[in-house]
Amino acid sequence: MLSERQAAFLLAITNEIDAKLRYERIASMVKNFVLKDKCEFLAREEEKHRIHLEELFKRVFDTDNLGEPAVAKKKPDALSEIESDATVPELLEVAMGAELESEKFYKKLAESSEDEPTRNFFNYLASVEQSHYYLVKAEYEIAKEDETYYSTADTGYWPGMTHVGP
Repeated sequence: MLSERQAAFLLAITNEIDAKLRYERIASMVKNFVLKDKCEFLAREEEKHRIHLEELFKRVFDTDNLGEPAVAKKKPDALSEIESDATVPELLEVAMGAELESEKFYKKLAESSEDEPTRNFFNYLASVEQSHYYLVKAEYEIAKEDETYYSTADTGYWPGMTHVGP
C-alpha cells in the first residue's frame, strides 16, 4: 500500500508523462517551426522532470522499486477530455491550465517536504512550470488571433530568419 506521500510522487511522475505526451501531440499537429520547436522543447523538459522525480522517489523512499506511476490515484488528464479534432489553440489552453495546476501541486509538495533539498527541488519545479505557462500563453495568444500562425510552415513573421531555440 502506498503512503500518501508516495502517491503524491507517483502522481507528479504521471503528470509529467501526460505533459510530455500533450506537447508531443501539439508538435505533431503544427507546421510552424517556431511553435513546433517550442512544443518539442517542452516535451523534453517534461521528460527531464519525470526522470528527476523518479530518482528523487528512489532516494527519498530508499527503494529501487518505483512501480507503475499509473497506480497513483489521479484525475484524468485534461487532454483526454478534448475531442481528437481539437484546435491548436484549444490544446494550448489545456496545456496552460495543466502548467498552472502543476505549479500549485509542486508548491504543496514543497511545503510538505521534510528535508531542504527535496523542498528546494519542488520549489524549483513549481517555478519551471510557471515559466512553461508563460511560454505556452505567448503562443496561445498568437494562435488564437491568427490561425495561419500554426497551420503554415512559413510563418511570414520573420522572413529569412532561422529559429535558434525556444
